[in-house]
Amino acid sequence: MKTSLHNNMKKLFVLGMLVIMVMTCPQHTYAQNVGINNASPDVSAALDVKSGSGLNQGILPTFVDLATATFPSPGPANGLFVHNSNSAYGQGTGIYQNVGTAAAPIWLKQLTRNDAWYLFGNRITSAGIPATYGTSKIPSGNWLGAANAADLVFGTDSIERARIFSSGQFSIGSSSAGAKLDIHQTTSTPTLRLYNYGNVNEMEFRRSSGTQAAQTATGAGSIVGRLLGVGYDGSGYNNRTIAGISFETETATTSTNSSGRIVFTTTTTGSTSGVGGTERMRIDNTGNVGIGNSNPTEKLVVSGNEQLDGALKGTVRYYTSSNTTTSFTTDANYLILSGVSPGATTGTYLVTFSWNGTDNNFSDIMNVEYEYNNGTSTFDVTTNPYYQYIYTSNQASYGSYQAVITIPASTTYSFRIKVYGASTYNTTLYGGTISAIRIN
Repeated sequence: MKTSLHNNMKKLFVLGMLVIMVMTCPQHTYAQNVGINNASPDVSAALDVKSGSGLNQGILPTFVDLATATFPSPGPANGLFVHNSNSAYGQGTGIYQNVGTAAAPIWLKQLTRNDAWYLFGNRITSAGIPATYGTSKIPSGNWLGAANAADLVFGTDSIERARIFSSGQFSIGSSSAGAKLDIHQTTSTPTLRLYNYGNVNEMEFRRSSGTQAAQTATGAGSIVGRLLGVGYDGSGYNNRTIAGISFETETATTSTNSSGRIVFTTTTTGSTSGVGGTERMRIDNTGNVGIGNSNPTEKLVVSGNEQLDGALKGTVRYYTSSNTTTSFTTDANYLILSGVSPGATTGTYLVTFSWNGTDNNFSDIMNVEYEYNNGTSTFDVTTNPYYQYIYTSNQASYGSYQAVITIPASTTYSFRIKVYGASTYNTTLYGGTISAIRIN
């Protein structure tokens, strides 16, 4: 009897406690969801928690050191949220979610404005600088990109438009690249446009010797920049240069000297060329132009045959030397044209001598000698002179003479005009011109 009464009292006590808990606890349980401090939990939420009246409270996830944490078997569930307390783990402290499995968890940080890139901009606090650009990892600071060796793709309308390769190459318009920057265009619109408003629109090639970390002065003969046209051979481009323009140093670059030259190249029909092509013309640092000649000593030096069609305006001269201010009256004085050379092949020249002068003893005769040396250091007056007696009128006269002279390859000739027999004829030359034009 006592036992039965005792048991009934226990049941009444438990039932009474449950009634009190339901009446006093601000928690509401429904068939589908639970509300804490919320009499009307949202029907879409299994758990709807609100702060107590007059309080500002939140949910505090469990703090876990993800670098060392172990979870009860079988492991952390997919979708589990924790607060990582280890600043050295992953992307530092913060809320992480397991997007992997219990057996192989992958903890992904729920990023904030401080460690994610936002459409409305970010507040950059620092930019890390690697010890060696291109090889060292970024030590710290804000940066955008891939933390692993993967390509970074940019797109619009879910279509790829540009790509930064894990190697550091950048391609626009294609998912492949061969240079540091590749731009691919498939329409007739320009591939590249450069604008400048109110200033010079410059494009620079820069080159140093040494390395990026330890630059040294650019050496003589260095190709600082080169523009190349490259054709497609049916299977690839394969450095099939058709023509090019290169910008080269003439001498080593210093703070007071930056002399340079421009070299033009092409590739002939029936042949192929690697990078560069074959030199056809150059403009040296003094402004001299060489066509088929890599060492022009005059304003224009042409090695090889030339054809000129149509009218020529002005004076066309290959070599010329003139004197118009100083008169000469003795055998020791002369007008000279030096340095006439055909280069590697024998050349034929039309040499023109012209002068004006007078005889001083009223003999009505002046005598002029025009001559050349055949590559030696002195003139061979015995075998290579040309004499002309000029009959003067009122002691003044002009004269000219032309000679066709063949100059052997790799030989340099000089030509001169001088008074011949000055003591006999007492002749004075007031001026003259010598020109040499290659005709074959």
